[in-house]
Amino acid sequence: MKKEKEVEITWCEAILCFDIETTSTKINGEKVAWMWGWSFSDCGKCEIGRTWEDFKNKLEYIKEKYDLSSKHKAIIWIHNLQHELQYLQGYFKINHKFGNVISCEMEECFQLRDTCILAGNISLEKLGIQLGFPKGDLNYDLIRTWDTEITEEEKNYMIRDVEILHKYITSQLEIYDFIAYIPYTNTSRCRIAGRNKCLYSKNSKSYKKQMHEMDMTVKQYEILKKCSMGGYIYANEKYCGKVLENVNSKDLDSSYPSEYLAALVPVGSPIDDFKDWIKSKEDIEKYSTSVCAAYIVTIHDLELKDGCQPTISEGHCEKISEDSEVRRHKIFYANEIKCGLLDLDLITLMRNYEVGDIEIHDVLAYYGGYMRKEMVELILDNYYEKSILKEDKKKDKRLEITYGVVKQILNGHSGNEIMDPCKYAASKEQGIFLYNTDKARYRIYQQGIWVLANARFRFHNVIRELGDDFVLAAVDGIKYLNEHEALFKEDNEKHLSRCKETLKFYKISKELTVRNHTIGSWEDEGIITKFKCLQQSCYATYKDDEFKITVSSLNKTKGSEYLMKISNGNVDKAFANFNRNLVVPPEYSGNMDTKKSPDTISGYIKDYTGKESYYESKGYFYIKAIGWKFKAEDDETQEEMLHEMEIEEQLVMN
Repeated sequence: MKKEKEVEITWCEAILCFDIETTSTKINGEKVAWMWGWSFSDCGKCEIGRTWEDFKNKLEYIKEKYDLSSKHKAIIWIHNLQHELQYLQGYFKINHKFGNVISCEMEECFQLRDTCILAGNISLEKLGIQLGFPKGDLNYDLIRTWDTEITEEEKNYMIRDVEILHKYITSQLEIYDFIAYIPYTNTSRCRIAGRNKCLYSKNSKSYKKQMHEMDMTVKQYEILKKCSMGGYIYANEKYCGKVLENVNSKDLDSSYPSEYLAALVPVGSPIDDFKDWIKSKEDIEKYSTSVCAAYIVTIHDLELKDGCQPTISEGHCEKISEDSEVRRHKIFYANEIKCGLLDLDLITLMRNYEVGDIEIHDVLAYYGGYMRKEMVELILDNYYEKSILKEDKKKDKRLEITYGVVKQILNGHSGNEIMDPCKYAASKEQGIFLYNTDKARYRIYQQGIWVLANARFRFHNVIRELGDDFVLAAVDGIKYLNEHEALFKEDNEKHLSRCKETLKFYKISKELTVRNHTIGSWEDEGIITKFKCLQQSCYATYKDDEFKITVSSLNKTKGSEYLMKISNGNVDKAFANFNRNLVVPPEYSGNMDTKKSPDTISGYIKDYTGKESYYESKGYFYIKAIGWKFKAEDDETQEEMLHEMEIEEQLVMN
């Protein structure tokens, strides 16, 4: 019998999958929900049941069949575990393992695992599509109970849910060999790959020595935390609300992973007297080629230059003077701001803004060097595999899931590197102590922060060169007007040159180009025939005879379908209707109103057939489709989800 590594528990190798169907409704104005049916798959053999008593009997059968106990357990795979768990914990003994519902123990011999988190938080419907296994549809507005007679179509829908889960776990076993070795999350996938490469290799002692040279103090962590920023998402307000034609689109292939090869990152212990090195603003840029420095600064007389885009947000600042000009959360003018900035971000700010005096309150600096060799090799291995699968999956759809896994691992390394060491700690002191002493740690927080900083720096340099032709930036892609091929070619060459320097330094003989894809290079996505942006993360495109919208918190496919429907299939009218008065009804929004409750509810209700039936639930998770309407970035939230929809006809219908 196979055993889970370092754990005195043996694992049943059967693939067990579970899913429930529920009704959510309001009774006397109260949001309530209950389960009316479940489906279960035992190694691909599927069945359905109606009550919790039925499911208890099923688990007893499984327990006896596989001789399960507290020392010999089985995993039950559930998509969106937090939903099912809200019902299960009222009827079964649950031992929570993770506070955020990644996994938990049930009845001692079962471990519940969430496939939604493992698959990258995609819906079961999308997972089925990736597997070539369409899920179908079910009208959740109909009230059903345990006594409601279900149709053959509904039975097939319930069975298909667990068939998709079975097929997905089968695909994971092709990668991880044994069921208990399948990771809990995508971050776990990165950790497994990272630890195997960095901690269990022949050079592990040297690696650990290099890593622990960069252990942090609480103060160092606090400075770095104040300086940390994410990706850059921004729309040129000059074009917001306008329909543009022939907009160019570029994608930056594996932007963050490529910076593991190209970026100058901190190495060794901090430089004690670096603050004394800085005599002027020019010195900040001068030393950035050999030193990685994090600054806590007060900047005076900040004003955005003509043709440049704002790079600093009000949320990042500790202090902003009252006479500032802030639009869409970005600072255009301020008499004074205080914040933390990494050297590259500070240089970007000085290039995009006119600035007065800069007071340096504190600084944390390291000599710059190359990323760890083991991580460079791991990135190259992951990129090679991703690029091969990216092309092969076009011919063989069965490779879609494997491609997704490899892509998630590649893109997840930077996120794992910068994971906040104090996020789940009781205090900063505890968090930093655990980070420094963790025997399973292979990441270096400081280096991860500069990986992202280098990606931002490169992005901002290109945007600045585009000037007024810049339209939209979205983390790893740019939309722009007119011809700028020379700019992107030059930027690609510079980046590729830095990557080659790293490979030469470590004597790594691996290719940076795989099947016409070069890591960290701008790739042409073609010309968008028509384009309209309302604000960042909110735009519409017409390309290759297809109208699409991309809006945060709105289902892209259904939202696009709705706009074409109300526009009678006319693309120009769809663009006109894509405006700040846009309201999308519940059936097209993809948004849900939710309520979790531990309360026990019961009673009688008429189902959709008119039959009065009993319902009961010892805890529930209410889910109901709701609408969406546009809300400007300057409001408290970007979107407002409407519970009661009355759609105003502010649309171009004719």
